[in-house]
Parts: sequence; C-alpha cells; structure tokens
Amino acid sequence: MLTQTVKVDIFSKTEIEMAELKTSLGEDFQHLRASRFTPILAARAQHVIAADIVESFIEVNRKNNQHLGNVSFQTGEASEMKVDANSIDLLFTNWLLMYLTDAEVIHLLKNALHWLSDGGYMHIRESCSEPSKRTALVMTNTPTGVYQVDSNPTHYRHICQYLNLLKSINLYDESTEMGHQFVIVWSKSVDTYIEAYGNWRQVQILVRKVSVAQSKNKLTSSPNDERHLSMVIKSETIAEQVKFDLRRETMRKFFHERIADLHCQINSILHLVLEDRLNVDAFELSEAFDCSIHSIETNPYSFNANLSRAVEKQDKRVRFYYAENIDGSMGESWLPLKLNFDLIVGCRLLENSQNFEEFFANLKEHMNSTCKLLSLEAADNEEVLEEALFKFGFTKIKIKEVTLEIMDEASVWIDILAEHLPKLSLFYQSLAESDKLWFTVVAE
Repeated sequence: MLTQTVKVDIFSKTEIEMAELKTSLGEDFQHLRASRFTPILAARAQHVIAADIVESFIEVNRKNNQHLGNVSFQTGEASEMKVDANSIDLLFTNWLLMYLTDAEVIHLLKNALHWLSDGGYMHIRESCSEPSKRTALVMTNTPTGVYQVDSNPTHYRHICQYLNLLKSINLYDESTEMGHQFVIVWSKSVDTYIEAYGNWRQVQILVRKVSVAQSKNKLTSSPNDERHLSMVIKSETIAEQVKFDLRRETMRKFFHERIADLHCQINSILHLVLEDRLNVDAFELSEAFDCSIHSIETNPYSFNANLSRAVEKQDKRVRFYYAENIDGSMGESWLPLKLNFDLIVGCRLLENSQNFEEFFANLKEHMNSTCKLLSLEAADNEEVLEEALFKFGFTKIKIKEVTLEIMDEASVWIDILAEHLPKLSLFYQSLAESDKLWFTVVAE
C-alpha cells in the first residue's frame, strides 16, 4: 500500500502488463496476492505492504524482496487486513476476488473504500467467466455461460458483476459529513492473455475513490445493505445480462456501407458506444475492412457480452474497453488507448456527451492527420450539428439526412420486440415518434 501524497507515475511499460495502469498515483501502496509485482512497485513507492493468505508465498516474497528496505509483509485474509482509514493511495489485487465468496468480496471492497485516501485508486486483475489459460474447463449449461473447473473452488464471475458491485458500494463519514464511493475509470482485458491464450476475459479494473458532500440520507437512498449488494453481484446482474444478450440480435449493422463509401485507407477504427441500442458490430467491421477495432463501452452488459464474443471469434485485432464516463471530468478513461486512429465511429455522440469540450479534446488526441469522424446523430436540423462540429475544430463536414431509413428500421422492431423485450420495443417506438431528424455526419 502507498500512503504519502507525493505523486509519481507508478507504472511504466514493463513485461508484466504494468503499462495498463499508466496514471499518476501516490507513493504508499498495498498489494494482495501479487508477489511478483513487489520489486516493480517498491522501486516506485515510498512504502509497500505485501499481503497474502498463504504463509509460504509470503516467505518467498520476503526472501526475495526484504533487502529492498521499503517493503513490509503480512499474512492473513485480505478482507480482514488491519489498515488505517484514508492511509492508502493505491490498492492492487491480483487474481484475488475469484477466491472469495460473494460476502467476502463485498466486505473487502467496503474495506478498500475505507482504507483508500481521497482520490486513491484500486487496481483489480481478475479471471472473469473462465480460467486464465482456458484449460480443464467444464461449461455449465446455463444462460450465464460461466465456466466451472473440476476440483477448483474458484468463483468465475462475469465482469459486469464486479462493475455493478463497485458502482453500488458507498460509505458515509459522519465526522466529515462526506459520502465516499468508487468511480470506475476504465476496465480492459489483459493484453498478455489475449496474445498468449486467446482469452479476453482476464480483465483489469481501475477505480478511484471520490468524496461528495451530501447528507447521509441522500447517499444511502440507494440500498447499501448486504442483501442488496449480494443481489447486485449475483442474481440481479445475471438476470439483466441474460436480457441484454437476447436483445443483441436486434443490433443493426448501420455503418458498413457508409464506411465503404468513405474510400479511404483504414488500418484502425475507434468505436465509441454511448448508445448501445444503436450498436456497431466490431467483429464484422474488422473482417470487412481488415483493420483493428478498439471499442469503448459504457454499458457493463455490452462490455461483458463483447468479451465473450471475442473469445468465440478469436480475432486479436478487436479490443474492448469499459469506462463509466468517457466525456466529462474523467479524461483518465482514455489512458489505456495509446493509438491514433484512421476512423472514429459512434452513435449520438453529440447528444450523449455531457461535456463536449473535454470529450472532443480527448477525441482529437487519438485522431491521426487524415482521421475521419463518422457518427449517426439526432438533431433539430443540420445547422445545429454543423455549428457544434465547427466549434470543436472540424473543418470538413458532410451531413446527410437519413430519418426515413431510421424510421423504417425502428418500425420493423417495434412489433417484433413487444412481447419479449418491451423496454427495447418502447425505445424503437420513441425513435419512430421523435420530432428530431436523423443525420449521418462525416467530419475531419
């Protein structure tokens, strides 16, 4: 654990995926079940507390790293660690939560929120839905599609279960009248496991502790009791995932012919999913245009579904990211993207962006000199879109109205979905009845 407030760039590019956490963090650090990371972390931290439940693992870690001088070692249950409140700048867990029961996971995450300093980070690496090397697997015949392994007590949860739980946990400090909660900065697959084992479901999550001045009643208006959190991590989230998977079949392939019409060289596409009900099939785009696709998701269920599809498709050109907020004050969510793109694709980007200036500033950083933006937008008129795009530095803009095409598509799905997916049917009905016009936008 790191405890001082002096900021350092904790993780630089190394052979063990530390580049995935490239952000400014504090110097006091605790890591759980992550002994091979000890020397790297100790080189960048004032103090590291290394903890593991297995005494023999701690002894090996002690033997190898005690000489560093700034590492202390603890043995015990992760959720029962004795740590001062607000004393840790970064908590790093490595393949830990999958060995804990649901109740233990909830207890640990509540403790983590208590241990972390304001603005502190927790970085989680987990096997989601299946083992890391995809061996000795027995697939359960259930809608969730979670793997189980013979003679292995591991809990292979979906990534959406962890994401929803992290968003649901909060604490209230009566002494300061401040509420505390996690904000998910980003989540993504561990690249090493994609390349070595074709496994997209070895996942990292970076969360940050944030504090808000509000009353206890307001903060706890959403249930935070054990029973509710147990439902979030299990039955409630799984049920919603099943519903989402059913509706995936309705996602239209709207952009393929429009991308072909651009007549430009495309090696890499950034796909922004701010409206998952008007989605783009990343795998079909990758195959059709023989290019890499990097898709930022804002829906935990869409992120989970696409990681599962990635394992099935085995197309290593396609990568997925999750961010709770990719347009506002959380510019950190763009940090895992170290690439520039030839094309950026999205739906309703202008409508769904809450902070236009920061959103497009982040966007422009990842556009190469000839990059184009292709978006499907709803607006009162063409001039509104043109004015907004000019404001953010786009000088070449082509806008085409496609309202009738969208209305025809929506009307087809209203009746089809009415019986089994009424909420999605209502969404398409709202499109059909909307007063707004629909446009495709190409800008550079």
